[in-house]
Amino acid sequence: MHRRTLSCELEQILRQQQSPEGASLNSLMLQTEGRGLYLVMVLLCLPALTPIPLPVINNLIGLVLMIMAASVVRGGAPRLPRFIGDRKLSTAQWERILNTSVKVLRFLEKFVRPRKTQWLSCRLARVANALIIALLALLLAIPTPPGILFVNSLPSLAIMLIALAQMEEDGWVIWVGYLAAIGAVAYFVFLFKVLVAAAKALAAAVARWWARLM
Repeated sequence: MHRRTLSCELEQILRQQQSPEGASLNSLMLQTEGRGLYLVMVLLCLPALTPIPLPVINNLIGLVLMIMAASVVRGGAPRLPRFIGDRKLSTAQWERILNTSVKVLRFLEKFVRPRKTQWLSCRLARVANALIIALLALLLAIPTPPGILFVNSLPSLAIMLIALAQMEEDGWVIWVGYLAAIGAVAYFVFLFKVLVAAAKALAAAVARWWARLM
């Protein structure tokens, strides 16, 4: 028997008002047994999906995602960084967050659902996927030269797919996430080689110019 979708869990939390004044996102992590952590990962990745990089914002998102992935690797109760997760929310803010999350999840759950899930529920799979997310988040956090397309959108898309698959234990979507992760890493390796070649060419040109002056 499959467990309930996360959107159903959030709707129940909303109906039962399990959110006294001053609740926080970390309390939501506990109520959803950590599945809410993957939802926050997905929501954080949405602004970074644009082909044109957003300086500073995407780098900060990458750092936050690395911290979140590290909490999964460490084990115990998944938590958001304190400056986000422990911030006290009013009842209105709490209801707004839950309502928005339910709407987003209702759409995503049309494509992501529990399929071939047994191996995704084990600790080894969760840790391995968290490490992959941490690597992708590192790529997102690395400052890159302006004007290079897709340096943020490719890692963000891969993180979203892996987080969604782990959240709903979708053993089919996870493989799409792995392919997206390989593509993102390959793109960064290609960019690195191009930038190194360009730097060498520039250094050689400067050396030739300096030699003529001397």
